[in-house]
Amino acid sequence: MLKSVFENQNELLDAIVSFYSEGRIELDPTYGNGCFYKKTDIQLDFYGDLKLPGKHHLDATNLPFESNTYSSIMFDPPFLPGASPKKTGIINNRFGWFRTIKDVWNMYEKALQEFSRLLKKDGILYFKCQDTCNCNKQWWSHVWIINKAEEMNLSLEDLFILTVKNRLIDKRWKTQRHARKFHSYFLVFKKK
Repeated sequence: MLKSVFENQNELLDAIVSFYSEGRIELDPTYGNGCFYKKTDIQLDFYGDLKLPGKHHLDATNLPFESNTYSSIMFDPPFLPGASPKKTGIINNRFGWFRTIKDVWNMYEKALQEFSRLLKKDGILYFKCQDTCNCNKQWWSHVWIINKAEEMNLSLEDLFILTVKNRLIDKRWKTQRHARKFHSYFLVFKKK
């Protein structure tokens, strides 16, 4: 039985990729050094120079691949805007700097367009995301992504929740107005 809530990301990845794409991922433009997959049984069928270590920093909004090529795509993008426009840190170096959550969402929208182009009919997109509270406002990224994906011919097949046991709490947070988001989502889309 496939459950919808997991406490372990590796177990979640193995379960959903096994269930929806026979245990294989064909494209992950956010692969990096592959830490995401190190403790999973997922078969990585990456094409081109995605097989080579250190060549995994692709622009997910403009990929150099032919349309209707992939049956399964994984996307694990940044969730939050950064604190500095300087190119420091793993996320800034890989994706650039996002001043606001709307900048992050703009990148998501362009990536969704690109994934819709690249997926074969009935291809699967796994999209990891997280909601946030920023400047006393709730930002429901998972809802926004679902709505945008539907506009782009990507139908939501399933939603999984990854909980986090331990989370750092910033001591500067003195007043709380909303629940803290200590979980992320794995959205599973199918190209119509």
